[in-house]
Amino acid sequence: MSNIQDYNIEIDLLKHIPWQYDNATHLKKIIQNKQDNFQKYVIDFIDDMYTNFYNVDTANNFGLKLWEIILNIDFTVAPQTPRTSNIFGFGSFNSNFFNSNFAPVVGEDNSLSLELKRLVVKLKYQSYFAPSSIIEINRVLKIAVGQNSYAIDNMDMSVTVHVETATADPIRYNAMKDYNLLPIPAGVSVSYVWF
Repeated sequence: MSNIQDYNIEIDLLKHIPWQYDNATHLKKIIQNKQDNFQKYVIDFIDDMYTNFYNVDTANNFGLKLWEIILNIDFTVAPQTPRTSNIFGFGSFNSNFFNSNFAPVVGEDNSLSLELKRLVVKLKYQSYFAPSSIIEINRVLKIAVGQNSYAIDNMDMSVTVHVETATADPIRYNAMKDYNLLPIPAGVSVSYVWF
């Protein structure tokens, strides 16, 4: 799925010194310092961005968070509402742990594994640009859920997705449904059948 072009931004600044300045040690020292800074602050940064963000196959949580913002998807679990009963605390305002019994204040990013986040990002990106044909829907379905799952065009502006219970991963299936990863055309309804 990923076919990223190789790049090379290596540069040797010292080889661009004209021969007239071969004996200029101070100039060579300045250019060597520029070379070291370029290596440290530019090349290493670009290599890290390529590894941790641009290449989704090797992206870390930071890179996937950037993709989450770009693709307008949300990997976080919604925060729970504050409790109104069984509250304990100190004083008349129960000032203890944000007025609740250890209830979380914000959502946590624990809903999907790193590999599943990578898959969601790849398929969500593809859903924007892939053709909305039944062939493409079946290709994405096999990647997302399993080889024995398939979709059928009912020829009435609806698609039926058949998911095999024995081989389908329920977490991947829920991610496919929650994040709308199938390239379904606008106005087409989708129904899911487990077999």
